[in-house]
Amino acid sequence: MRNAIALSLLAAMAVSCLVAGASFTRADDVDDNLPKRSRLGKNWKKVSDALDEAYEAMQADAGVEPAPLVDDDLWLRRVYLDLTGAPPSPDEIQAFHPKDGDPDKRAAQARREAVVEYLLATPEFEHHMATWWTTILVGRPSNTVTVRGGGGLFEYLRRSFELNQGWDKTVHGLFADTRGVVGTPEYSYLNFLAASNDLAYMAGSTSRVFLGRQIQCAQCHDSKIDAWTKDDFEAWQAFFKSFTEEYKFQDQNFLRLGQDLTFRTPGDLQAKLDLKGEYKLPRFLDGRDWSAKDRGNLRESMADWLTSRDNPWFSEMTVNRYMGYFLGVAFVNPVDAFNSLNDPTIPVIMKVMGRDFVASGFDVRRLIRIIVNSKIYQRQSVTNDSNLYDYMYYSHQQVRELSPEMIERSILKVVGVEDPKVAPKPTNRKAEVAADSASPEMESSYAYRLRLHSLITQAFDGEDVQKSVDDRGGSLMRALMFMNGDILPKGPRCNLDDILSKPLRTKDRVELVFATVLGRYPTKTELGKLLATVDEWTDGKRAERDIYEDLFLSLMCTPEFVNRS
Repeated sequence: MRNAIALSLLAAMAVSCLVAGASFTRADDVDDNLPKRSRLGKNWKKVSDALDEAYEAMQADAGVEPAPLVDDDLWLRRVYLDLTGAPPSPDEIQAFHPKDGDPDKRAAQARREAVVEYLLATPEFEHHMATWWTTILVGRPSNTVTVRGGGGLFEYLRRSFELNQGWDKTVHGLFADTRGVVGTPEYSYLNFLAASNDLAYMAGSTSRVFLGRQIQCAQCHDSKIDAWTKDDFEAWQAFFKSFTEEYKFQDQNFLRLGQDLTFRTPGDLQAKLDLKGEYKLPRFLDGRDWSAKDRGNLRESMADWLTSRDNPWFSEMTVNRYMGYFLGVAFVNPVDAFNSLNDPTIPVIMKVMGRDFVASGFDVRRLIRIIVNSKIYQRQSVTNDSNLYDYMYYSHQQVRELSPEMIERSILKVVGVEDPKVAPKPTNRKAEVAADSASPEMESSYAYRLRLHSLITQAFDGEDVQKSVDDRGGSLMRALMFMNGDILPKGPRCNLDDILSKPLRTKDRVELVFATVLGRYPTKTELGKLLATVDEWTDGKRAERDIYEDLFLSLMCTPEFVNRS
């Protein structure tokens, strides 16, 4: 049993949500204490402040000393990596730092909030979030080399983040495009599910990804750890049966999207489902039977229920996933494994944040503002004796290895070869290919991007979508990629060329290389060691470019480059 927890102002609408004397071991225990939706969804800053107050109270109650807030340099690198997938450039670092020295704390926080607002409005944010969600939804192809990444699904998600479309509408569109045209980008996700040739996978993956409920075990037997029965699974699977069809190719059975079933009565629907096999009438996972009163076809009815304002599983799962992404640990870990043996750490906070997310219109940017502007996000990753093993109270940030997509994006930005996925520009592809053929020792920017993507794909084959907080050591393949993979382009002008073209002192040039690669300027100690190294390498026999290229690559091989702290 935990000690009594005082959660002050958690509703964030000048309302006290004091739940004293309660021992929160199950989410169901706190429903009666939660604020009404009418008080939520408005001022994000009050929610963020309330989140900090709640966790500070719990840290004090548990005797956990939180880590100090991180300095500006490390915070800027952290937030750029989390929101854009790449570290800040030297120009972006300089733009963030005030010219008149350190301001007071309120001004410093205002500057950080301004950076968050700026990043949320950039194409890089849209691209990064779309890439992350594409990987969550369809995985990471290990045998396909593509520069565009994600096809129609990626573009659909990118556009939704650009418009700041409500997350409920975005997910609803993945299943129930009102135009009913199978070839549209929205249908890329359903096409991927159908390509699995497994109805059970379609049903289980949907509930796991969007609701955090892993019902797949009930495909064969009643669940041992939850209330799901085989009957529940078959009734949920009936929704997917209604818009797929089997076909034969070379004597093998395959699934594909088909025409939605049309019907007039439940009996008519049952008869048509029976023609496709022995399937029960569809039933939602909350136990409610589908009825003819549910408008639209079964696919749309399923999407309506899945993304409903009255479905707490959908909103709480989304909040949980974003908390896990930005803070390293979520309320429920793994993020998509809600079950009777894996209760949320602090159910009341998860529930309030879920209701606030619904009241905001499922505004993802607002949810990100709440998390990223909080103190629990801005804490250092250093630990002390009291918080070394704390994974509940967010008393320190977690160190995590970057995802393969973030490493690829970071390399492109650090090297300075433009990524067309973020800022497309017209290019003469035929001329580039011809130039590559004419000069094998050189390569176009397009050829470099293609080669880099191939290196990343090989080095990170089979990597998880999100690294665990303890997985930061990398792999042998990753190390070999950086040491032997020709990371720098062989032809296009890159950032290193620009640095060498400037009339700089050795100290300034070393600082600029460091900031370009790692997204922060070196400390005095680091700078001293780097200058000594460069001085040692400068023996009159090596060209200046060779010296700084080695420095550039050496910094890219450091753990800091591939980790986020």
